[in-house]
Amino acid sequence: MIPTLAPVPALVVAAPCTLSGDIRALAVSGRTVLVRLPRGYDSPTNRDRRYPVFYLLDGQNVFDGATSFIGGNEWRADETADALEASGKIEPVILVAVYNAGANRVNEYTPAKDIKNQVGGGADAYGKWMAETLKPTIDRAFR
Repeated sequence: MIPTLAPVPALVVAAPCTLSGDIRALAVSGRTVLVRLPRGYDSPTNRDRRYPVFYLLDGQNVFDGATSFIGGNEWRADETADALEASGKIEPVILVAVYNAGANRVNEYTPAKDIKNQVGGGADAYGKWMAETLKPTIDRAFR
């Protein structure tokens, strides 16, 4: 089954928004995914250009302090990429920020189950979702 891209509802902003550049919100298999496109992505001169893609987990923390679990503190990945691209230190890049699963985060990010606390052990399934669902979806939607 091929997942469809669906727009997600507007993000609820509880603090001043700090998004920088062209950031698009998608839902992939019901999960919020933010995609930051480099400057000039939609320019006719770049229509055949392919861009490297970086995937970042805990996506709600990546671009905007208003959605970060540490209120007001973000990773500033969009601003950092903008600065590095502008200085020529890196080529333009697409950043994909994948929101975590909230209470299920530990399960997705750990490979072995913690027997005592009965949590974790879902990393293989999460990795499979990333490789077989998310990456192909992003590859089809963006260059």
